[in-house]
Amino acid sequence: MKTCQHLSPYSWLALMLALTMSCIGSSDEAELYDEGEEVSELTQALSVPANMAPWCSLRTLSGSRWAFSWGSASSDPCASGLTSSPGAVIRSAGLYSTNATNKVLVQCDGAVIRTFTASGSAALRQAHDDAVARGFVDCRFVVAPGALPIFDAPFPNDAASRARYHVLHATGVDQARTPLDVREFGQTPVATGNAALVDHLGRDQRNSGGVDNHDGHDWPMDTGTPILAVADGEVIASRARNVTSFGCGADAQQEIYLLHKVGSGTYREWFVTYYAHLSRRDTIAGRMVRRGQRIGLSGDTGCSSGPHLHFGTTRLTNTTGAYRYDFAVTSGAAGMQGQHGDNAFAGRIDPYGWAAPQGVDPLAHRFLNLTDDYATPIGAWSINLWRSLSATPPNPNW
Repeated sequence: MKTCQHLSPYSWLALMLALTMSCIGSSDEAELYDEGEEVSELTQALSVPANMAPWCSLRTLSGSRWAFSWGSASSDPCASGLTSSPGAVIRSAGLYSTNATNKVLVQCDGAVIRTFTASGSAALRQAHDDAVARGFVDCRFVVAPGALPIFDAPFPNDAASRARYHVLHATGVDQARTPLDVREFGQTPVATGNAALVDHLGRDQRNSGGVDNHDGHDWPMDTGTPILAVADGEVIASRARNVTSFGCGADAQQEIYLLHKVGSGTYREWFVTYYAHLSRRDTIAGRMVRRGQRIGLSGDTGCSSGPHLHFGTTRLTNTTGAYRYDFAVTSGAAGMQGQHGDNAFAGRIDPYGWAAPQGVDPLAHRFLNLTDDYATPIGAWSINLWRSLSATPPNPNW
């Protein structure tokens, strides 16, 4: 049995000491239970939530060399555009909200970046008309709804269960890939200079003890807390990863990746969710799991300073750098590839969305000059992915 060692400088260590600190076995003692169904193409896609409709950004061969259109839920703007502009290619396509907030990023002529936020199709219309008025020649449009309600909490989320398992919230997604001035987001800095840690409310978190470039949410909880699939999805990896190269001790990090597809065809939106530091994995790669199904038990394995769940969310569609991103898990190699365990750090988002009093989601557009270890431009709109208030896990402060 391993001893409970505190190997990382998390400031929330005091919270850990208040929990039930039962030790768990080393990686070769961790049990794997296979629960899940064989994947079926007919069952692995989530239904598109109400009040969503498709949009399409094309590169054409003549005229302005771009086309951007949208329509009703039953429309097919890409098909219409490809018919009217032979030889055109799809640069991005997805879903927008017909009655709530949408955000649009416009990349034109290789350098110009503009953003628009408004309700319904107004944001899309503003972005289109602005590009026309400015005479831009080559534009790519990337749209994201402010909310796409598809996720439930990754653990039992009723008040009694949270009390039983001592569930708390410790730290979240760092929105600052480089330091930012939080006054831009209507917030007050906690010290002089720009903040290297910024949360989804635009707040300066540099004194919170959070982790720089943290790419998920951490919930301290008792070892053995049921970990649940946030939505129907395919298990694309279930593994014990060697993280010794990061100075995290000898025990392997028990982790699971799920792929979630929303809708179908050209406008399908793809997300990956990541569950780390488990004490037990209850499914294997290639299986289909259902919303709320137990996929494992929480633990303290790998790069961890106490029992908790690390939950990450990645967008694979309509990121700054790609229409659709080919996702792959990676080994424990050095560098960002190994540290984050997959090739999609560029598409990390906050599942609570961007909710600062003012300003634009920095993950979407502020770091286009940065790339991850795969030379992919860093950037994607964060989206509030929780289905309802009762389905939203706690995130009070960090």
